Amino acid sequence: NMGYLTKRSPIAVLWKSLNRKIFREASFIVVLGRDVQKVVRNRMPLNQRHKVVYIPNWADPSLIRPLEFAQNPFVKQLGLENKFIVQYSGNMGLTHDMETIIDAARELQNDRTIHFLLIGGGGKLSKIKEMARSYKLHNVTLLPYQPRENLRNSLSAAHVSLISLEKGAEGLSVPSKLYGILASRRPAIAIMAKDSEVAITLKEFRCGLVTPPKDVAELVKAITWLKSNECERKAMGERGYKAFLENFTVQRCAEQYYHLMKQMAH
Repeated sequence: NMGYLTKRSPIAVLWKSLNRKIFREASFIVVLGRDVQKVVRNRMPLNQRHKVVYIPNWADPSLIRPLEFAQNPFVKQLGLENKFIVQYSGNMGLTHDMETIIDAARELQNDRTIHFLLIGGGGKLSKIKEMARSYKLHNVTLLPYQPRENLRNSLSAAHVSLISLEKGAEGLSVPSKLYGILASRRPAIAIMAKDSEVAITLKEFRCGLVTPPKDVAELVKAITWLKSNECERKAMGERGYKAFLENFTVQRCAEQYYHLMKQMAH
């Protein structure tokens, strides 16, 4: 789907063969998204498709808790108290549409109230650093991964958080950063296909917006709309936090694994 290997590549052929064998022998196959579930089921015989079970990833509510923006020491440390912060936190890998985020920052650079805070690293980090430098962007701050004990502060240092996937990565990758965002009571913008797991979740719980990959204009529109509509932005955060507590905590997801293992024991 991503175009890195052809279907006839020796690696792809071997990988598919191994997958078929493992899938055939497995009692259950746990996938992290409903989009992935659909892809895997379509590659299996009809009488085995029931084995593919969706259990989402999670965040730890004892580690990540909501913190008001105005009270956040991380925001004050960065000197961003008077900015509307658009944050991306996590892996900046080959499956993530980071270029659209930088291009959106370029489009919004004349709005001095909006600032992009990008935290993390990965295969595209050097590229987006170069893009920000060549565009002479003063509305972008790039930081490395933050210590685990600072996650509460760093994830709450945002008014809206971004999650991105390249076109073709739906059904293959489910960014787990969604659950930390929900735990921090922030709305999200998913830059990805509308049938990806993250997009489905945001629409299901009405806790964010979805824009297509590579569509800079739609991302800019979503950011400016959320900035202008504070009440709905906060309501999205609240709905997302409620969804997190009810569906995406460590305890909730561990219970699903426990029940699955009980089925295997019988």
